Amino acid sequence: MSSQFLDRLNPEQREAALHFNGPLLVLAGAGSGKTTVLVSRTGLLIEQGIARPQDICVLTFTNKAARELKHRVADRLNLPGPALTAGTFHSFGLRLLKEFSSHTHLPKRFGILDSTDAQAVAREQLRSFNHSGKVSWRYDVILSYVSRLRERQLVFDDQTLDTNPPELPDDPYAEAAEWLLPRYMKRLIELGVVDFDSLLLLPVEMLKKNPGVRAEIQNRIRYLMVDEFQDTNAVQMRFLELITNDEKNIAVVGDDDQSIYGWRGACIRNILDFPQKYRGCKVVRLERNYRSTSSILQLANTVITRNSDRHKKNLVAESKKKNAPVPEVLVFETDDEECEGVLREVLRLKKEQVPYREMAIIYRSNSQGALVELELKKAQIPYCITGGMAFSDHKEVKDLLAYLRCAVSPNEVAFRRAVTTPSRGVGGVTLDGVFENLNRNKIGLHSFMHSRTNAQFFESPSGEDAHASKARAAISEFVNQIGELRIALQKSEDWHGVLMRFLEKVGYKSYLEHLHKDVSSFQKRWALTETFCQIFDKSGRKNGRSLDTIAQFIEFLELRDDGDEGGSPTEVQNDEVQLLTLHASKGLEFRAVILIGVEEDLLPHKTLGTDISEERRLFYVGITRAKEQLILTHCRTRRRYGRLRPVARSRFLQDLPGEMLKVWEGGFRPVSGDERKNLVANFLSQLNEKILVQET
Repeated sequence: MSSQFLDRLNPEQREAALHFNGPLLVLAGAGSGKTTVLVSRTGLLIEQGIARPQDICVLTFTNKAARELKHRVADRLNLPGPALTAGTFHSFGLRLLKEFSSHTHLPKRFGILDSTDAQAVAREQLRSFNHSGKVSWRYDVILSYVSRLRERQLVFDDQTLDTNPPELPDDPYAEAAEWLLPRYMKRLIELGVVDFDSLLLLPVEMLKKNPGVRAEIQNRIRYLMVDEFQDTNAVQMRFLELITNDEKNIAVVGDDDQSIYGWRGACIRNILDFPQKYRGCKVVRLERNYRSTSSILQLANTVITRNSDRHKKNLVAESKKKNAPVPEVLVFETDDEECEGVLREVLRLKKEQVPYREMAIIYRSNSQGALVELELKKAQIPYCITGGMAFSDHKEVKDLLAYLRCAVSPNEVAFRRAVTTPSRGVGGVTLDGVFENLNRNKIGLHSFMHSRTNAQFFESPSGEDAHASKARAAISEFVNQIGELRIALQKSEDWHGVLMRFLEKVGYKSYLEHLHKDVSSFQKRWALTETFCQIFDKSGRKNGRSLDTIAQFIEFLELRDDGDEGGSPTEVQNDEVQLLTLHASKGLEFRAVILIGVEEDLLPHKTLGTDISEERRLFYVGITRAKEQLILTHCRTRRRYGRLRPVARSRFLQDLPGEMLKVWEGGFRPVSGDERKNLVANFLSQLNEKILVQET
């Protein structure tokens, strides 16, 4: 077969791209070109007339990966944009819920709760919960328990499954979660919203209970593909089973050696057991690595082979670069010396013409990065901490989304946030009364806000006290302002200007000034709102200025990526040293990697890493980020609880043959002859300058 999609593929990539029918498992080692395989297989299905674009569904863990795949396929086929479905599990789940909302308890216009609002709902419900000895809760923890209970009820109660459900710990949180679950779900229904978990759990429930809907989806998706399959959890696996048709044309791509999200529910058994679950499954191994040198890969292979329960594969370097440096271990007496040594390495790499953006300092937990950050800051070296807060997680963005949602398709959560930001003298009790009144009179929130037939609601009844009358007037004013915003957005071609004027009118800028007394802090917050307005206006220019576009814009920002680690970039723009955790480093690559703190209790981590096999996979991921230079560090003593305490090097280092690494005690490598001459010359020059100064 001759095709542009087969050009420059290696034999294994070609084998995977040409397997069209029946189950397929592509074991894609680090740096082996898995995206190329997904693009080529998708393009070939369309180009060869085997499938129409609308017959294909590709599920990923980030929207960016889905957009890249669609763009590359469309570009090669000279199409404006193929109609294939490509997106995250949750975005596809949302799509199904919107299309088949009549088969669920959801209203046609439902909202999506972010984690902050979901915790607020949990906090509201738990006020009625009595538990001896427990008065303060971490609501994120309770909701994680609730998620596991929902998963257990929906997925593991299925008699067709032979997987055992994860056990909940016997503690106060488990008891609270069991009490909270029915009340939490009832409140979501009352609010007409879904939380993030529901975007998959509800479609699974719907597909299980409605054979007709299930058959329609299975007929629609003739070819199903899944990226990063090693990161799927039990719910996602059940979802895939329900949408896969009898032909079993399901192709999954992943690497069990890079399965590092067990702590958040990822099930490595999904990829390990896939060939047994799908009889006749073809398995293709991509072992040619296009990223790292052979010495780095030799080290990585040796590390990961210590894990026994895995699909066997051995990475081989395609790069034939000569004189590539051997991975090194720098040993320091203290963690302070380690930070100083890391700074020396950064300066050395810069001297060797490695750009800052091609250097990464990687660690197991965020606390390790603080000392290194301080050292870089003192040396005025530009750096970036990967994994900061995502744009849509900022309070200001959530506030503006609430305003826009009220203008387009209001729900109770958005209304409560918007009407109280900034404060208008409207409290929770008043709002409870508003919604009780609306429910009693069977008036929808959309009608209440955008229909003048409810004007009588804003008339103060005789005998109403001054506080209630003031609150009623404030709500009336807010509803009018939102109505004006809606009309202005429908008429104007300048959404940026409309939204900025609205924010000024409702006092949002003054509210931020009052909230952030520091001028610099306020300016950053206000700049964030201006950025939001610019992005909002760009959406209107690109997609048309309509209420539907606004609704899609809100949905886009509310629906975060499945694999979002808080804004981890996959492309670095500025010339800055990258500081990031091992988890945040997955999927990235750098010319030089400095992996610090390779010690017992840190890597593997004493409290965070309960699964040694997964901790080893995490170490493997860190190693395979390096393209040319890999530097590992560990200390003999590290400061803990104010005292220097002895620490041991990681068992992962002890497992490695000595010839694979160069170990430098004290963190200093030997100086070459020329370097020694330069150092002596510089020393003598500086000494002469001091003598001259003293003589004068």
